[in-house]
Amino acid sequence: MIIGPSLDPLKTRCLPQSPCLNFPSSWIDWDTRLRESLHVSPDDHRFRIEALRWLVENPAGIALMALVFMTVFWRCFEWPKVASLRRLLGGVLVVLAGAGMADLLSTGLKIYFGRLKPHVLYYNPRVLPALSFPSNHAFNTAFLCVLFYIASRGLRKKFPSGRRCFGVFLGILLLFIGSSRVVLGEHYPLDIVAGLVFGSLFAITYSSLVKLATSTKPW
Repeated sequence: MIIGPSLDPLKTRCLPQSPCLNFPSSWIDWDTRLRESLHVSPDDHRFRIEALRWLVENPAGIALMALVFMTVFWRCFEWPKVASLRRLLGGVLVVLAGAGMADLLSTGLKIYFGRLKPHVLYYNPRVLPALSFPSNHAFNTAFLCVLFYIASRGLRKKFPSGRRCFGVFLGILLLFIGSSRVVLGEHYPLDIVAGLVFGSLFAITYSSLVKLATSTKPW
């Protein structure tokens, strides 16, 4: 199949015959303009960009954010006082299993929609390119944040202020992770929005399935 100029993936930012080609042009125009206004050039702010990239992409940086996340959750709800070791280990297994499925699902959606990342400068139909829609970072972060917020629902009577504080923290975390992907030039804003929506929906579905499977609260 010969790809004509109008269907050149480097111009449409979509793989041939992918659902990405059916996105409304008004969405794409808005998405592209917003991405260009938010993206920060590494040449202008190299130290800040590298620090941000380390925090959201390096395993050590991700581990640091995970530690902060768990510390906030721990402090807001005094977790050792409200959960037995058995429930704690069970919750960890539920979260790890869900996180693995969330990552596989977000990757599958990327392959299905077939949208190229902003920085991809070449296209080889024999090589799986860097795909963008939805953002794995946004999808996985939304999944974890919504899952933990649902888990805290049973603690709202005992720790009402703690749950509100935790909700604010989760909102800031989602905004930080999502905006970082655009600032670093890894994604379009629409990729982030889709990742947040799909990840949140999967968290709600997954939590409901776990509750149904155990016939009790999953936490």
